[in-house]
Amino acid sequence: MIGVGAERVLICAGAVTEEAYLIALAGSLGTSYERLDAVSRADCPLGDAALIEAAAAGMLPLRQGRNRVWVITPSRLMARHLADPRQSWPVRSFRLTSSEHLRRFVMRHTQHALGKAAAENLRRNQPLLSNAPLARSGPSVATAAFVLATLLFAVVAPVAMIETLSGLMCTLFLAAALLRLWSVYFAREPSKSRVHVSDAQLPIYTIICALYREAPVVDQLVAAIRALDYPGIMAQTPQEV
Repeated sequence: MIGVGAERVLICAGAVTEEAYLIALAGSLGTSYERLDAVSRADCPLGDAALIEAAAAGMLPLRQGRNRVWVITPSRLMARHLADPRQSWPVRSFRLTSSEHLRRFVMRHTQHALGKAAAENLRRNQPLLSNAPLARSGPSVATAAFVLATLLFAVVAPVAMIETLSGLMCTLFLAAALLRLWSVYFAREPSKSRVHVSDAQLPIYTIICALYREAPVVDQLVAAIRALDYPGIMAQTPQEV
């Protein structure tokens, strides 16, 4: 109904461990359980980026002599398909492993790629949500031509250049002054009536304080946060990272 096998329910309930279940499943399928501890990076034909994607899908290809073996982490209803007698699976072509052993294998052999993905994927996939600096590009031809024309004009006619800059600055000053006068003219007086809102109707705010080697001021910070005139939901014990 929900696309989850009964084995996942038993594992989540703590009735059986994932490794014990997969060892039993491998034995019933006539294959073996692979812990990946003795597997080297050279045994996997994929690059680091492809290895991370394959591991996320729960399927890891490995070389075994001239043959290729797939190490599978069964998810959702895959175990049911593997155990289906109507399916003709070549037993020697796949092994089983747990998600924890597969995760450790990827972490052990793709640390650089994982760090690069963590640092750059948000900027690459969602640039509007990233605060990473944009890639710097050289000055355009139009910018370079404008700068050269400005320098040439300053050399050929310095007086006219000064007068032009003075007029431009005066125009900007007058525009700013008119904007402030316009804002004052259309400003509304603040409402003197107060709206009383119950604590249950107030929005929920989360205060995140990033600290690094500032243990001496943690107590003062927590005291200041607790002194805020705002209803609290729960207090988290500060942890030092």
